[in-house]
Amino acid sequence: GWTARDDELAERSYGPTRSGALADSGLDSEELHEAVQTYYEMMGWSSAEGLPLYGKLAELQIDWAASHLPEKVA
Repeated sequence: GWTARDDELAERSYGPTRSGALADSGLDSEELHEAVQTYYEMMGWSSAEGLPLYGKLAELQIDWAASHLPEKVA
């Protein structure tokens, strides 16, 4: 399955590009990390693992799926 580690970019993504809007700089890794964390919160996912929290599963009426999540998330 996918985890929060799958929401990271390759190291080269944070450096400048050859042309375009990011030619003078690259993506800010901290800013991207904060954006991903905000997205996880908005989706009802755990910020550390990027997996749905029990409350979100219950909201979607699929709380039975919590038994398939790691204990620290459920």
